[in-house]
Amino acid sequence: MEGAASDTGIAALSEPRFLQVAPDRRLAYHRLEGGAPAVLFCGGYTSDMTGTKALALERWCRAEGRGYVRFDYGGHGRSDGRFEDGTIGAWAEDALSIVDRATAGPLIVAGSSMGGWIMLLLALARSDRVHALLGIAAAPDFTEDLLLPQATEEQRRDLDRRGFWMQPSAYGSPYPVTAALLEDGRRHLLLRGPIAIACPVHLLHGQCDPDVPWQTALRLAERLRSEDVTVELVKAGDHRLSTEADIAPITAALARLAGLPTSAAVPSVREKGAGDQRWIEELLAERWGSRVVVVHGTSYDAAALPALVAGQQDGLATYRIDGDRAELVTLDSRAPGRGCGTALLAALEEKLRTCGVRELCVTTTNDNLDALRFYQRRGFHIAAVRCGAVEDARRLKPSIPKLGRHGIPISDEIELRLRLDAPDRRAAHAGLRDSSDSEG
Repeated sequence: MEGAASDTGIAALSEPRFLQVAPDRRLAYHRLEGGAPAVLFCGGYTSDMTGTKALALERWCRAEGRGYVRFDYGGHGRSDGRFEDGTIGAWAEDALSIVDRATAGPLIVAGSSMGGWIMLLLALARSDRVHALLGIAAAPDFTEDLLLPQATEEQRRDLDRRGFWMQPSAYGSPYPVTAALLEDGRRHLLLRGPIAIACPVHLLHGQCDPDVPWQTALRLAERLRSEDVTVELVKAGDHRLSTEADIAPITAALARLAGLPTSAAVPSVREKGAGDQRWIEELLAERWGSRVVVVHGTSYDAAALPALVAGQQDGLATYRIDGDRAELVTLDSRAPGRGCGTALLAALEEKLRTCGVRELCVTTTNDNLDALRFYQRRGFHIAAVRCGAVEDARRLKPSIPKLGRHGIPISDEIELRLRLDAPDRRAAHAGLRDSSDSEG
């Protein structure tokens, strides 16, 4: 598959930012601030973010005043990890981390080669964030449809004996193809059935591509649910599509996709006002059984706490401050998938920083899997599990149900914490959307 055609310009040589995704692992990325929809570039297999296309798209976005993000998957470029440990699922999770924590608002996701597979997985996981897709020699399912069928007998023996084979590359040194990559790829195959992506899609493919047949673009177009799918074939184009002549139709496609109407804007957030009080009390009664919320053995009148309101009373966050620590007491969205929860959390973080707060905590219950996913994707870490704490809370608030979400008995409190002075926090959430937006 595609290797990186490096560009030695200033943008390529500047130091990247780093996003901490695990205690011992960081993802390298560059972000250009600008208008929406921003462009996110997903590179190819063995490529990095200093490739010709990645930098050409950045120059275009800069000239257009448009936001742009490029990044390296784990084991690629400046990101931590070993290439041979990577899989499609792991690299898709890396891309999701970038979307969730380093981008804002609607996105046009451009995917080159393997990045075309990653962009499809992103669109399925974040349909509320992805405005449009641009596939450049997109190679979904390449592990199953291209690598395996083309493997030699010797490579297959190496796979059985050593767990990998070394794949020759026209773009650089040979690279390992591992059994883990192939097995994980089978769990993410897309071309075997309909693909539930409804946003506009533009697929560019060179008809002289020696690595990924141009017919792949037609197969993909047929599988996509979207009614707005354009396939553009470049007769003399190769796999990389990195020449000046190749870049022109790529940026033209971006311009078209960027000009399409975007979905609803990221919700605005404001302090609660006197006119919100009745609505707040009604929302708390609806979502929490009453305005009283019991957390770690303490009762709070959530309606009397400081609060932030999203949109036209579309979401609510109540909180309290205690010195350099703060607690998010309730978080509710009445418009799931529109980014209310994320916008509220981002605004709260900024407000708390101005108050000198260094750590934010939130407590949820063992049944609230959506909340655990929501907070952990935004940088929170589980700090404590209080087994049986909900039984104690019922003594203060008997209306707490015995059975919770997904039919799980509610018994334990789980506390999550977020350091607000961590290096990447200021860019982590602003305006993000997630289908898991939910109460805390």
